[in-house]
Amino acid sequence: MPGAKPGPRHEGGPFLGRGTAQRMSSFEIVSEKPLSGFSEVAFANRRRLRRIWMVTPWVTESHGKFDFLSMIVEASRTSRAKVFILTRPPRDTWHATAIEVLNANLKPILLFNTSLHAKLYILECNGFRYALLGSPNLTRRADRDNVEIGIELRSSFERPVDKVSAMISELIIYASSLFAEDAAQLQGRAAWVKEGE
Repeated sequence: MPGAKPGPRHEGGPFLGRGTAQRMSSFEIVSEKPLSGFSEVAFANRRRLRRIWMVTPWVTESHGKFDFLSMIVEASRTSRAKVFILTRPPRDTWHATAIEVLNANLKPILLFNTSLHAKLYILECNGFRYALLGSPNLTRRADRDNVEIGIELRSSFERPVDKVSAMISELIIYASSLFAEDAAQLQGRAAWVKEGE
């Protein structure tokens, strides 16, 4: 049902819980704390997460147990989800520190792209898929201070059976293509060692 309001951002909502929940798809425009929403959905689905995709030019370090980055790390650890991160090569200390934290805690497939401007966050779970596409980088300022906007897409369909689930599938293909292109040019861990020398 395009345009329908999604369920709450906690375990047990119609798009997050298990059991007899109705199979649906929805989208919503999000302008308040979009990254907190992404991390809350990841955390709520931590037992069934398979893959996390994070495409963002900038990343900041996590502060506090319930910071959005801490929740993503915890969700990934619980599920042992495969994590893909595409970001710009870090030039600032805050970005480098955040990448070190993510690399140490998630062991992601980490790639760098100097011209990256896209911001895309995807969760692939058993029986549920979620995407956030919009303006926020994976930073505290984007979540708390900046004026940001994003579109959340949610679907309990793992195949493209309606417009929303088809868009999520296309976004997964797009994210995969970014990693395929950049993998040929620069493997993240190898690049990280070279830049740190």
